[in-house]
Amino acid sequence: MKRLLSIALILMIAAVSFAGCTSSQDSSEPASPAPAQSDASTDANTDNTDNAAGTYIIGVSMNSADQFRTSWLNEFKALAEAKGHTVYSTNADGNPSTQISDIESLVARKPDVIVVTALDSEGIVPAIEACNAANIPVIAIDMPIATEVAATVSDTQGLNGTIQADYLQSWLDEDPSRVANIGYIVGMYSMEAAMPRMNDFKAVTDTDPRCTWLVDKEANWSGAEAMSIAEDWIQAYPEMNVFACMSDEIAIGAIQALTAAGKNMDEVIVMGVDGSDAAMEYLKSGELDCTAARDVEKEVASALDTAEKLCAGESVSKDVYPEAIFPMTAADVQ
Repeated sequence: MKRLLSIALILMIAAVSFAGCTSSQDSSEPASPAPAQSDASTDANTDNTDNAAGTYIIGVSMNSADQFRTSWLNEFKALAEAKGHTVYSTNADGNPSTQISDIESLVARKPDVIVVTALDSEGIVPAIEACNAANIPVIAIDMPIATEVAATVSDTQGLNGTIQADYLQSWLDEDPSRVANIGYIVGMYSMEAAMPRMNDFKAVTDTDPRCTWLVDKEANWSGAEAMSIAEDWIQAYPEMNVFACMSDEIAIGAIQALTAAGKNMDEVIVMGVDGSDAAMEYLKSGELDCTAARDVEKEVASALDTAEKLCAGESVSKDVYPEAIFPMTAADVQ
């Protein structure tokens, strides 16, 4: 009898112990699998729960990696990381589908905020709505997005075109015999937010009888494609003496075509947008006449300040204007 009671007691203790272990395991949350590492992102801890007070995880989705965008991203990373923040970045390389996938991968990292330079303001909407659903605030840079975002940090894009038009009119005013036969190289027609660069330039020149608009064409933000376009125009429009471009990289492609064709650059006007480091060299050589330059440090500081305020729960303006666009000519870089 004692033997039976001993066995029963042992079985009861084992059962209680097993029940306790089972209860403890059920009450804890299973560990979440770590999201996949993006090739374009910087190496960092994907868990933002260990952030030091006042430091944040920031996702950045870039639409391309041209020289200006690369310098912007490098400046942003340097400033953010100097303040203790972690930055994950991706580059869509001009592909709207890639940018959507990029943003989805950033959402999986659970950042505190995502900064986006959109390639397609309409096509990117599903990805932004996924951010909104995950309660991750989005800051649009340069290009507005066609759905709710926490803030847009951008100067008026049309100002770039107005600066180019003002320079061209000043050039015409220097000599009453001058005329402007214009070719305009677009980045991408589908990037509607950038089109005021051309539209505002054209609005001014269309009212000037000294200006003739010959043609415009898309270069997909590529210097190589711009070079090819300019090569064709040199043959098709020998009277063309103004090459207005939506970016410095495009303008440099046009310059390379003109110089290869043996054109006298003193007789041709080439204008860009961005004020990139490479553009500075072409301004110094006199081959690039004007660019609508941008103060990268000022833009980045404005974007990061907006991101930090959102992460801290502070209110921000829906539209933030860095006021960072200004004209630059050879006289400014000598």
